[in-house]
Amino acid sequence: MERMRDGDVLVVRLADGEDFFEGLKQALKAEGVHAGVVLGAVGMLKEPAIGFYRGGGKYETLPVKGEVEICALAGNVAVVEGDVFLHLHVTMGTSSGAALAGHMTGGRVHMTAEIAVHILHKPMTRVPDSKTGLKTLTFE
Repeated sequence: MERMRDGDVLVVRLADGEDFFEGLKQALKAEGVHAGVVLGAVGMLKEPAIGFYRGGGKYETLPVKGEVEICALAGNVAVVEGDVFLHLHVTMGTSSGAALAGHMTGGRVHMTAEIAVHILHKPMTRVPDSKTGLKTLTFE
């Protein structure tokens, strides 16, 4: 993992084989980032997983076979129970040109992945919401 910060923008490059979530979280922690907006990403993933929220705290997970291109990535960085938490949605392209999209739940980098995050300076946390079953954003 490599990273470069310019003001309130952090750019992270993850290498082949790195866990996408863990690598990005390590970079954010190293820079002291606890709140932010994921601006986007490019690169590739292998064996990623996406989910669709069904309610009651349950996600239906769809594992994806093989490698895919990251076509779009959006989300945010917040804190849950004192730890950095990533909420990401991804659109991925397959080798046949098909697109898959959903709540990103995992994946390893294939070759490279480059992610840009806009750093926020006011805290964002996630707390359980009994109505939705989700950990929703709260602001201080």
